[in-house]
Amino acid sequence: MIGHERELTESGTLEHARAMAPGELTFRLPYEYEGQELAMFLRLLRPHSVTRSPRIVLYVHGATFRSALSIAHRFDGRSWRDALAEAGYHVWGLDFLGYGESSRYPGMNGSAEGHEPLGQADEGARQIEAAVGFMRQYHRGHSGACEPPGAGVLG
Repeated sequence: MIGHERELTESGTLEHARAMAPGELTFRLPYEYEGQELAMFLRLLRPHSVTRSPRIVLYVHGATFRSALSIAHRFDGRSWRDALAEAGYHVWGLDFLGYGESSRYPGMNGSAEGHEPLGQADEGARQIEAAVGFMRQYHRGHSGACEPPGAGVLG
């Protein structure tokens, strides 16, 4: 299992996210990149009311903002994910490697000069595939009282 609450509280990010969305769950999903064990960050806001057939959406950010500053950011007290949760969706947000609360690529520790660009489309697709696989496990086996396999629950 990767992660404990301590890992996000140093910057105050997890506490800030909780203040923004009571009931938000956060996960660190183990992810192997070039032989190194990294972690992708996923956040989940569950629907206000549950339907027989779960409706699920995964928000994937672009090249500038992590999930906390896009789908989770509130304008006048309301975010996109608040509206989706009120409409009955399980709203997931992914931080790609190198963004937000996900691990940094090892190549980000030095100068960008002389390095290939990180986070290209094929790598992003693999990260989305891993996130969707985790989400399937979560929704298939989650009873509300257990932790989905392969990730650390942070909140």
